[in-house]
Amino acid sequence: MTQLSDYRLLTFDVYGTLVDWETGILTAFQPTLDETNAQFSRHHLLTLYHELERAQQEQTPEMPYSELLTTIHPTWARRLNLPVPSHDESIRFGESVGKWPAFPDTVDALRRLSKHYKLVVLSNVDRASFAKTNAGSLEGFQFDLIITAQDVGGYKPDLKNFEYMLRAVKEGFGVEKEQVLQTAQSQFHDHHPARKMGIRSVAVTYTADQFHGIYRGGKQHHAPDWPHVVERALAHNCEKMLLTTMTLAGAHQNLAITQEYPTICSMTLGVHPYHVSEIYTSEAETQPEAEPGTDYLMRLRDLGHSLLTLQPTPLVAFGEIGLDYVYLDRANKATQQRAFRAQLDIAVDLQLPLFLHVRGEGACADVVDILRPYLGRLPQTRKGLVHSFAGSAAEMRLLVGLGFGVSVNGVSFRTEEGREMVREVPLEVLQLETDAPWCEVVEDEHTRQFLEGAKPLPAARKSNRFVEGLMVKGRNESCAMERVARVVAGLKGVEVEVVAEAAWRNSVAMFGLGVGMEEVNGEVKG
Repeated sequence: MTQLSDYRLLTFDVYGTLVDWETGILTAFQPTLDETNAQFSRHHLLTLYHELERAQQEQTPEMPYSELLTTIHPTWARRLNLPVPSHDESIRFGESVGKWPAFPDTVDALRRLSKHYKLVVLSNVDRASFAKTNAGSLEGFQFDLIITAQDVGGYKPDLKNFEYMLRAVKEGFGVEKEQVLQTAQSQFHDHHPARKMGIRSVAVTYTADQFHGIYRGGKQHHAPDWPHVVERALAHNCEKMLLTTMTLAGAHQNLAITQEYPTICSMTLGVHPYHVSEIYTSEAETQPEAEPGTDYLMRLRDLGHSLLTLQPTPLVAFGEIGLDYVYLDRANKATQQRAFRAQLDIAVDLQLPLFLHVRGEGACADVVDILRPYLGRLPQTRKGLVHSFAGSAAEMRLLVGLGFGVSVNGVSFRTEEGREMVREVPLEVLQLETDAPWCEVVEDEHTRQFLEGAKPLPAARKSNRFVEGLMVKGRNESCAMERVARVVAGLKGVEVEVVAEAAWRNSVAMFGLGVGMEEVNGEVKG
């Protein structure tokens, strides 16, 4: 098994990995929005930006990144039907790169890593922009080598960036390819091309493992506190938890939790759209002659059959599977659709209800088209649930018409479109969730009135000031389920008990959760 000690050199894609480019670029774009008080979701703005950036990089691969930003700035505004900015405004936007903030723990992590590894920048920006970032939010940190797209003459994912880097680190440090670890967030720009080059890579994600005390940058802020999370849930009348699985490795982690809390926790099995690329790349290095995905999907299917032999089985649904068209750099549409069909075949074999993910423009229509041939082969009285749904009322009606339930949480309340959808979801198909550690209920002018009378949540502290027994600020938990129920009830104009009882009955009918229907009552169970 590969160990970190096997590597001598770490290469970093800076923006998105060390620097919070999303916050930086949206802050720089804010003056353009402010001219007309325009409001768009963060997801919509970034999705459009990704599209424009990628097209411009392909069209002008040698253009410095600051000039590229200047070039696409007016197009971004025009596509949003905003006033076209002046040339000077676009130049200021292009020069904003140097002001983008680093993640809070970046510099400290770099200093610690530099004691053990050579640290190299391999970034899609120009030299001047990176110099400003390095002097600013990176606090002048001394990297061992800096390679920009301007040095290479093109942008990642072009393989010549990685070829250039490998030559440079061998000539400069005597480091071979096998001793290099690419560290990045983007599957599209970094992980996929790195694998093609035979370079090992490690993904950086910022919300996974929060219940293990691990936060942005992989930094351990506190010891795992899952027992306290469970205690708080029970104290707030949330008696059952469904653990959603996102990868094959995650399934084994969830299984361990269900074995520790067999009367409280159940689990799903499947690969989230964010992670489906690993289905087709995981065995590429060890089994290059095999059909991509064969081994991974076989192991997924075999694990499902094994879990179903357990009495009682912790496995109650197949998912989280589906399509996510918001972050296509993690897995493109074709890969997501291919994986969705492959996993539907497994779900039919296991005869489990589906646990579906549907997000982004056009995703619902494609999900429906892919699902139709499978509808007659799914469990007929419990086809599945569209979870964490925040789409339109029309999309909801389409999915319900196919026989699926709909589950809502805090993210469903954040737009008027989502709130209208919640108002219209029939109680007969409604389920409630928190989707912790994400999707908390934000208390604002749309929800505040409905939260009066809710049991107060325990006190919370920031993750880096963790206090055992208290919640963590910004990390959602199952104990907040009542808040979801109250907002749904308020939007629908019914009593919270009506919503809670309906959702609980629907969850038990679909997933069992170790509860007989004769035991179902009107409490908020989870």
